[in-house]
Amino acid sequence: MERKAKWWILVIKIGVLIEDIMYRMIVGRKKNDWFDMNEIIKEAISLFRAFNIADYVPFLSPFDFQSLKKDSKRIDQLLEKIIEEHEANTRRGKHGQYEDFVDVLLSFTNQRLNMNDERLFPLDRTNVKAILFDMLMASFDTSAVAIVWTIGPLPSS
Repeated sequence: MERKAKWWILVIKIGVLIEDIMYRMIVGRKKNDWFDMNEIIKEAISLFRAFNIADYVPFLSPFDFQSLKKDSKRIDQLLEKIIEEHEANTRRGKHGQYEDFVDVLLSFTNQRLNMNDERLFPLDRTNVKAILFDMLMASFDTSAVAIVWTIGPLPSS
């Protein structure tokens, strides 16, 4: 097998390993079929880099020509499904041995951030979804690319 092909297989395996680690850290379980984080990330990246004509011609925004609202709604529904599943497990008392990132975020909802302060600044569902989305976006490609760049010089030496 050619050297570049072996290298590419290693890169793919590193990506799969990082994906498995992130699933366990953030969602608290192995990868499964009801959602694919890679698909979410690809959709989000395409949403972020898409030219939105409604930004330049505001009266066209209700028409949603590029289906940006529909795609962002799918991402929101998926994040909502993850949160609802964790809340249902908490209500049923079906926690695993360890808490994952979503459980930790949900434990901070409706709590004072500073006990000496009388004002209440809770994390609500929207905040939890935004933090979860940021973690998903930042963890996958960044971690895989950092590892690949680190071991990149190895085959040439």
